[in-house]
Amino acid sequence: MAISIFLAKVVGFYFVIIGAFYLFKKDYIKEVLKDWFAHPALSVVGGVMALILGLLIVISHNIWVFSWVVVITIIGYLSLIKGLWRLFFPETGVECSKKVTEGQAPIIIGVITILIGIWLLAMGYSAAV
Repeated sequence: MAISIFLAKVVGFYFVIIGAFYLFKKDYIKEVLKDWFAHPALSVVGGVMALILGLLIVISHNIWVFSWVVVITIIGYLSLIKGLWRLFFPETGVECSKKVTEGQAPIIIGVITILIGIWLLAMGYSAAV
């Protein structure tokens, strides 16, 4: 359970920070993503980072129970899949980044990400008591 609490706090803070970034810097995100996918080396680096993060979570926390801790495992597998996808299908990143930055998408992504992050933090800190 200690690893679940630790990962809930780390991933929770990460999600809250990234969600706030999407909410408050949506124009900047457009420029960053446009620049990111214009350079294939950056796409590879991003894929490798997501792959490593996913592998670390999946290997250390492959817990499939009907509890809040399964969300951490699912996030690990999603990160692993994202890393593999970016490495083997980098051209789809450009299309995905366009959809992520259009219209209200950054706001929706930001709010959902913050809510998941707050929920994970609540689970991590309430379980630690």
